[in-house]
Amino acid sequence: MAPQKFIRNDMISLPRLVEEYLSMLKETYEGTGLHLATQQGDEVYAKKIIELCPSLVGSTNSKGDTPLHVAARLGYTSIFIGMLESLKLHNACERKTIDAEMMNNDGLTPLHCAAMKGSVEILEEFLNRAPSSFYSVTLEKRETVFHIAARHKQNEAFISMAKSDNLGQLLYQLDVDGNTVLHVAASVGSIALVNYIMVETNVKVTTKNKNGFVAVDLLNEEDKDFLKLSNALMCGQRSSSPREIGNQTKAVILHRADDDTIKKRQKEILRFQSSDTPNKKFEMQLEALQSARNTLAIVAVLIASVTFTCGLNPPGGVYQEGFSIGKSTAGKTIAFMIFWISNSIALFTSVSMVILLLSIIPYREDSLLKFLVIAHWMMWVAVAAMASAYVSAALVTLPHFGETNWLIYATVAIASLTLGGMFVYLRFNLAKCMFRKVTLLKCLSTPPVRKNGYVDMAANIEKGYYSYC
Repeated sequence: MAPQKFIRNDMISLPRLVEEYLSMLKETYEGTGLHLATQQGDEVYAKKIIELCPSLVGSTNSKGDTPLHVAARLGYTSIFIGMLESLKLHNACERKTIDAEMMNNDGLTPLHCAAMKGSVEILEEFLNRAPSSFYSVTLEKRETVFHIAARHKQNEAFISMAKSDNLGQLLYQLDVDGNTVLHVAASVGSIALVNYIMVETNVKVTTKNKNGFVAVDLLNEEDKDFLKLSNALMCGQRSSSPREIGNQTKAVILHRADDDTIKKRQKEILRFQSSDTPNKKFEMQLEALQSARNTLAIVAVLIASVTFTCGLNPPGGVYQEGFSIGKSTAGKTIAFMIFWISNSIALFTSVSMVILLLSIIPYREDSLLKFLVIAHWMMWVAVAAMASAYVSAALVTLPHFGETNWLIYATVAIASLTLGGMFVYLRFNLAKCMFRKVTLLKCLSTPPVRKNGYVDMAANIEKGYYSYC
């Protein structure tokens, strides 16, 4: 109890009390008189104690805290500076042993406590007097001062240290679990630090920790800033200036949109974009697109073969003798003319498809999608022309008697219902996929760097498929 009594006495009797209670001042369970003076924020008493007994600066309490730990944790800058100016501690700083000698029972140095508090002035004092102490990491998690500042959302302290030329490499150091500072900032939901780290540093969004997680995997879906964080990570490389850091990004959500569904879709986009290697879903998508390209080529060859054969063997046959030998017997009918034009369109469109598919090899996903859209529409033109040629050929070959006239109408109806119905269904399905995609994109204040594929898969993740044309 001597330290409390010591603090309560006036400055006149202070030298006498130092002599009387010197042994008790140095070692107590709760700490020395300097600990108590620091805890109370009494700068006058603290500086007088340091002057009379400077060795107390290095004394510890039951938790292993020195008065420096206490001052740094509470943010008492003036008291802290007074301790640093004491001769013994100053010499320790000059020998660059301050960080190793002053760890408490939790493995924290006074510098770590200052980072937790976010005291920029104390951090600057350490940087000026003992810059090597910044390379001291916590004993348990091996975290640097940057990890600690990020975990406690001390944005100003983090940015102040990051701007120091002497601490450049320390910013990229990993903790015991392989986490970067971006992992930590994302895990605590600090949108300001996430933006700053991506804009002002070279920390990669795709870096994985020892558990195989990237920063996005550590996002908390229940965090109020989840949409802003996912938007920032999704954009990857922003054009924002440092002044914009910390500003809230506005997420526009449709009135009928389900928040939980949107969050799941956004997280899918982030997982796709943040992987160092394509994940299984993305590989499946690329494989499906390549398969669609190969299938279109096969279909085009089949259409070309059929229409070429029909052109050489027209419906109704040809004259076997006479002046018109080899000519079509139904060549002057309107039905045959429609057949010939439709068959020619189908033939040369399909041949053009084959040439196109064999001549251009797209290696980018967005280019492949555009390429497939063009080929897909060419296929529809060829199929529609071939169907028209078939119906026209049926008009030529079917007998035009009263009992068989219904066959003509039945053929037209079947062709219209099957092909027309499929076309309408695919357009309707495409419209739904596009609506889900637009709904998701409206949740983002800025579009993702790569939209095709990533957004399509994320927007339709519950369906397991999407239409591209």
